[in-house]
Amino acid sequence: MTREQLIELRKKISELSEEDKKLRNLYLRGLANGEIQGPPVGYPSIDMPWLADYTEEDIMSDIKPRRMYEEFKENCLKFSDLVAVEYFENKITYRELLENADIVADSLVKDGVKKGDRVTVSMPYLPETIYTIYALNKIGAVVNMVDPRINSELVTRYVNTAHSDYAIIIDKAEKKFEKIMSNTNLRKVISVNPMNSMGNSVLRLASRFKKSSFTKWNDFITKERINIDSAHFVENELAVIEYTSGTSGEPKGVMLSNESFNALSLFQFQSCKMEPGKKFLLIMPPFIAYGLVIGMHNMLGQGQHLLMIPNFTLDKAPKMLPKLIDKHHPNCIMGVPNFLQILMNYKKDLSFLDGIIIGGDHLESQIEKDGREFLASRGSKAQIYKGWGMTELASCGSFTKMGGTNNIGSVGIPLSKNNIKILPKKSDDSEDYNIDDMELSYGEEGILFMCSPALTLGYYENQKATDRVIYTDGTGIKWMNTGDIFKVEQDGSMYFNRREKRVVVRPDGHNIPTEQIETIASSFDEVANSVVIGTPCDKYKHGEYATVCVTLKDKNMTQKEMEQILYNIEKMCKKELQPRDRAKYFMIVEKLPYTMNAKVDYDKLVQEVNLKIKDMKIDEDSRDAFYIIDDSLISKKRVRKRK
Repeated sequence: MTREQLIELRKKISELSEEDKKLRNLYLRGLANGEIQGPPVGYPSIDMPWLADYTEEDIMSDIKPRRMYEEFKENCLKFSDLVAVEYFENKITYRELLENADIVADSLVKDGVKKGDRVTVSMPYLPETIYTIYALNKIGAVVNMVDPRINSELVTRYVNTAHSDYAIIIDKAEKKFEKIMSNTNLRKVISVNPMNSMGNSVLRLASRFKKSSFTKWNDFITKERINIDSAHFVENELAVIEYTSGTSGEPKGVMLSNESFNALSLFQFQSCKMEPGKKFLLIMPPFIAYGLVIGMHNMLGQGQHLLMIPNFTLDKAPKMLPKLIDKHHPNCIMGVPNFLQILMNYKKDLSFLDGIIIGGDHLESQIEKDGREFLASRGSKAQIYKGWGMTELASCGSFTKMGGTNNIGSVGIPLSKNNIKILPKKSDDSEDYNIDDMELSYGEEGILFMCSPALTLGYYENQKATDRVIYTDGTGIKWMNTGDIFKVEQDGSMYFNRREKRVVVRPDGHNIPTEQIETIASSFDEVANSVVIGTPCDKYKHGEYATVCVTLKDKNMTQKEMEQILYNIEKMCKKELQPRDRAKYFMIVEKLPYTMNAKVDYDKLVQEVNLKIKDMKIDEDSRDAFYIIDDSLISKKRVRKRK
């Protein structure tokens, strides 16, 4: 089939009515599972072989046009007597969850928050976090999610980027917000003490006496009910802003609509249907789409009992995860690949565990095999559900369907209403893609493009960045350039290879774009060149730490001068970047290796640097960053003291 014939075929498909498109997908399902005889075209976006794993009901289903609050309300009424959230000693039913969200909505309206306002929410998972998110959506206000752990400069940037004048924060972030008030348009900040909803009366009482320079949550909550109606649903209306890393250190606010959340809720139900009342370990935070959409909205949509753990991090996981499992006996756990590695050290029975959802990074085939054997040895029939996604797709684009195709090494199949195509990778990074170019066939590796009803509306007030990743084809369909190298097999299974651009994937699954650290390091006059590479961590098989290697213009600098440069680079990174986007190692190298084509030889540099670091036998947990000069580890303390 020629390119022109393929374009014409796509045009004819695009002209079908929505019902006819569903009927066509039913035909493709029959073709893929052998019920109907006939040759496929040979291109994934046309054949859609993954439809064989979906039922007729899945294919004919519709995403309801409504606010995410309205879906939340329907589910709360449906599961009203079940426990929705368990937070320390406090168990909150779905009925209570809805009632509290409605009270918060009334309080916000009484406080002057209205439809279209951007409200910054800077909290880990607390019950108040869930109340706030759905209350704001009920009003029609936009949730501006901000990680409370980032520094005050970034908080300022994120608040100002969204034009937010109202914030609801965890009390531990108060000092940061006090510091930035004069540099933002914030008119009011509500502070939430995490002990407020713990269920322990002594702790609740203690939280009331804690001093705060902002309005306390309990003082903000109105006793007068006004029972506001849910705002009218508007198609493609902004609901939530989640922040993802920029390639040059600039924040990019990913705009997610109500449809993004509700599409993922439907997809999750189709791919991984769970029995209401089951216990779900909620350990991924709300300021990443993975935790907000799959962890909260999707699981509440299935009537799950959310075990809310607000202080869970990868560093604490080796000690916390076994204790949480012992205490709660969760039926489902979500996390990154390293959580599975940690779980495999668990010595007790796991017959209560029904499933593990793994995302955030590619799961190595051997660890997946070992994981399956481990679960069976602990009496569990749990399936390891693998997925792949990005914030721009509301966290998930492909998933392992329950009872469906689950090949070792794959990241599942496209969600039921998603479509994919693989385009040949451009040899020149500056060359743009033509979405209507001839796509690759099965087994061929290239750049993954995906279209989905969950696709972002774009980057907030950043059309230039939006245009770099969202393409509209000749039929008017929008496709996301994922920047990932993939291949698709004839059964629809997707296999991730690597990112197109250089990134460092941390042990917790977060991708660090290397360019943003390199830009900061190169901004110093003393630096001739800077390159960021990944250095394996000792504790986990998955993930690396970012290492910035710099060469100097002046080869005769003193030791003190070189130490000061590394200190200054790290200090600037702390100012400009979120903690998860920073380098672990700061190294001065005499020269960078180059290929015959005069490009940096990254493979050789990785080999040389990682060998040096390995020989030093560094305790990677002892510091947040390390300085290395002339193959020697430098004490940061003496540099800071001298400074």
